[in-house]
Amino acid sequence: MDVAASENCKAIVQPAIATFDHVDARVNNAGINDREGLEHGSAQEFICSLERNLLHYYNMAYYSVPHLKRARGSICQCRFKNGAHQSGRTSGYVASKPAILGMTHEWATALLPYGIRVNAVVPAEVMTPHYQERLPSFASPEEKLKSVVAKIPSTGE
Repeated sequence: MDVAASENCKAIVQPAIATFDHVDARVNNAGINDREGLEHGSAQEFICSLERNLLHYYNMAYYSVPHLKRARGSICQCRFKNGAHQSGRTSGYVASKPAILGMTHEWATALLPYGIRVNAVVPAEVMTPHYQERLPSFASPEEKLKSVVAKIPSTGE
């Protein structure tokens, strides 16, 4: 379901409550580097990018908080490392990443009295279908892939 719209976020939480009667945890992880930049973008595209990459974090948490209070649950915010340093063509995406950390800190303070933990996870590159689609756009896709893979810790196997 498209989580950019607030009503869709509400529609996701309601069936979970109807089915399970509680929410133990909320994981906010959706987003896309949509390449909406300043020079070749528009104000409306920037707003849409914020909806795709930031506002649903708020909406999903908002609709989950009453249920998290009962469960003394937790919220986990995923905010990818590479969102902080982009190529100059991703204004909305890049703006959303520090905002996610700011909301994480603010919510951790605000929800502490209810026993709700709020934390962020900041992974490096993650090989998603979207990332695989973007690899050919790099000057040297093979070298980019090697540099990403080189940063993945080995399990020793």
